[in-house]
Amino acid sequence: VSGSPAELWKAAHPMIEEMRTFPSESIASLHRPKKTPGKACFEVLKFDLETSEAIDQKMKRTAGELLMIPYFAAMAARSVASVIEKRGSASSSILVSLPIQRIADSKKRPLFQNHMAAWSLLLKNGALGDLGSATKALYRSYASFMKRKLPAAMEALTKLNERCPSRFYLLPIKHYLNGEICSMFHSHTGKLAEHTQSVFGTTIGNIYHLPSVSTPPGIGIFFSERDHQLTCTLSWREGSLDDGELHTLREQLLSDLGIHAPALS
Repeated sequence: VSGSPAELWKAAHPMIEEMRTFPSESIASLHRPKKTPGKACFEVLKFDLETSEAIDQKMKRTAGELLMIPYFAAMAARSVASVIEKRGSASSSILVSLPIQRIADSKKRPLFQNHMAAWSLLLKNGALGDLGSATKALYRSYASFMKRKLPAAMEALTKLNERCPSRFYLLPIKHYLNGEICSMFHSHTGKLAEHTQSVFGTTIGNIYHLPSVSTPPGIGIFFSERDHQLTCTLSWREGSLDDGELHTLREQLLSDLGIHAPALS
């Protein structure tokens, strides 16, 4: 997608119309608007090979390998929703900013395979009841996004935003999304650098996905895999979650993963 701002606006218009439907769904995240975001925090959940295999088998039984991305994204959404519910908020839908690979051939991707486009997909509150239903609902949202040819509109909107001062594209976010960029940041990078055994002569032991997150949404849940060993990084801004809420989020996540006592790092 390229062209003048007028051409980009025309191409982006279907996505703008999509965004206009979001406020009616009561989208929420975990950031606290009246609280200044604190330092970036993270916690790595590191699963041994046996536990990683058990997680993989549960995924295949619940959703199948073809639904891996929406399966883990739905799991992350349910974890965030569990904290929102504990806060006593009204029923809220979850807006997932789902990263999509632009390059199909894994051998042509960068080391961390992070050449991504972001699609904004909605999980309505009624679909969050169980993991299987949430996975299928998110996949249907993904399929609808494709069917309505919104990927090109999303890319045009992104390119249009890149040309504007942030105050211009943050205004529609505040207007259409009630100030919420999305409900959380999420990714599952899959097998990280599986054909690379060393960097600058040093053998790779493991790789963790440790991005910082902004507020809003104030929380990120990121999965990656190295040599069949799964890891999950919880990233948040101090002030977005208290200790009890972090415990709630973690416990919901582990419950959906189907495990109870992971090795933590």
